[in-house]
Amino acid sequence: HPTRRAERFNEASLCLECHQAVRSYPGKDFICVFETGDEWRRGPYARYSCQFCHMQPVVRPQAAGEPPRPGRRHYWPGAGIYKVEDFGPPLDQLGFGLDVSVRRAGDELEVELSNAAAGHLLPTGDPERHIRVRVSFTSAAGESIGEPHEIRIGQIWEWWPEPKKLADNRLAPLESRLEAIAV
Repeated sequence: HPTRRAERFNEASLCLECHQAVRSYPGKDFICVFETGDEWRRGPYARYSCQFCHMQPVVRPQAAGEPPRPGRRHYWPGAGIYKVEDFGPPLDQLGFGLDVSVRRAGDELEVELSNAAAGHLLPTGDPERHIRVRVSFTSAAGESIGEPHEIRIGQIWEWWPEPKKLADNRLAPLESRLEAIAV
C-alpha cells in the first residue's frame, strides 16, 4: 500500500510519552524517573524536536519500490545504546555529548568537561546512568605515575527504604565545569 507521512512522528510529544515519566511507588525500593523532556524544555534547544538531533535527515526510498524522498534515520544516536542487537548508530551520526579538554596550570591539571552537544542534561534517562572520566598519569616511558583520578557525572540515589536523590552533578546543555587535579 502507499506510504503516507504521519506528522506525529516528527513531534517531541511522541518521544516524551516515555522519556518524560515520573512515578513513585510508596513502600517499594524503586522509582521511575525519566525527566529528559523537562530537561530539554528548560534548555536552549527546546525549539527543536527530539527527532531533529536523534533522527538525522536522509533521502531514501521509504518503502520497497518507492522513489527516494526525504525522511529520517532510525538510529536514535546519543547514548550509544543499540536498539537492535548488533546494530547501533554510526558514531559519526551525533557523537558523544561530553567534550573533554585538558591543560596544565602550574601544579594542577585542569580538566574541562562540557555538555557540548546534548539538548538535555548529560547524562539523561535512567537515574543510575552516569559518566566516568578517568585521568591517569604516565611517564615518557609509559609507566604509571601516582594514582588515577576519577570524575563521576550523574545522580546519586539512596534506594532503601524509600528512593531519595542524594546528589546530582549532571551537566546542563552548553554547561562547562572545570575540575582541578593536583599533579
